[in-house]
Amino acid sequence: MEKQRDRNIRPAATPRENPRPQTTERNPPPPSPLENPMKGICTSVLGNNAELMERIAALYFKPGYRIADVTYGKGVFWRNIDVGQYDFHPSDLMTCPTARFDFRKLPYRNEMFHAVVFDPPYVHNPGRLCYEGNYRNSETTGGLN
Repeated sequence: MEKQRDRNIRPAATPRENPRPQTTERNPPPPSPLENPMKGICTSVLGNNAELMERIAALYFKPGYRIADVTYGKGVFWRNIDVGQYDFHPSDLMTCPTARFDFRKLPYRNEMFHAVVFDPPYVHNPGRLCYEGNYRNSETTGGLN
């Protein structure tokens, strides 16, 4: 029995077996989750738009960031956030009289913003204008029609 247990014990890893490669100039360390936010964050959060956007802002936005919300609507995403700390640019065909921009043809240069917020829940009706009457979502139209 003692010999059986000894066979199941592996010796310590030799440098050749080490699963972590050595950090060198040719083999730099992997980026931190902050450098590549799509890797390393494994979280699920339940909340309304304002609560979720508040958490997103805390993770990704810094004071002074230039941020565009190109589907601003009534601003529900921003209800819990002091947008005065950012260089904030809301736009919407219906609700922003001084920034009536169609998100399909924005007047901004490439790489002008640190973040762009885009939430088009009403764009799934091809051929219809997204600003006809009320926004047309699945609740008001019954889906595609």
